[in-house]
Amino acid sequence: MADISICDHALQHVPDYAKAFRELARVTRFEGHVAICVYSWENNFVMTHLIEPSKTLIHMLPLKAQRLLAFPLVVMVFVLIHGIYAPVGKMSSTLGKKLILFDHMIFWSTFQFSVLWISIFDLIHAPVSHHFNKSEIEELSSDNRLVVSQLANTNETLWSLVALKPK
Repeated sequence: MADISICDHALQHVPDYAKAFRELARVTRFEGHVAICVYSWENNFVMTHLIEPSKTLIHMLPLKAQRLLAFPLVVMVFVLIHGIYAPVGKMSSTLGKKLILFDHMIFWSTFQFSVLWISIFDLIHAPVSHHFNKSEIEELSSDNRLVVSQLANTNETLWSLVALKPK
């Protein structure tokens, strides 16, 4: 039994995520906590409507080709971050907050180009990437008799959950 069961950025890559979540809840002792961080459906249009549907074709390519495919995407995101988000954020955080995914882009602005490239490659390469909507997270918790302590849409692209397993 575990006092705390944590699954950070992995549950979305498990084909039967409901079964995996059930196991996290099962091995957590009463009065213990289950914590997960998963991709959100909300604010992930590019992933949910473009990348995920394209993965059948993308996965036919060798890994080196997939890595090369990620490169133009990284260049676009890098230019967007450093050409718009970071400068606007420095001028006015109030104005910056009006840009979609501002906090997420500012977070990514702290990383080197190579880290961004690896991260985007990972997003297009992962064979399974389920994106959860808020109600799915709440349902996983209630189906496993967990009480939600905190549920936040972190950086507007992830769901971060901490739930208690009551007696």
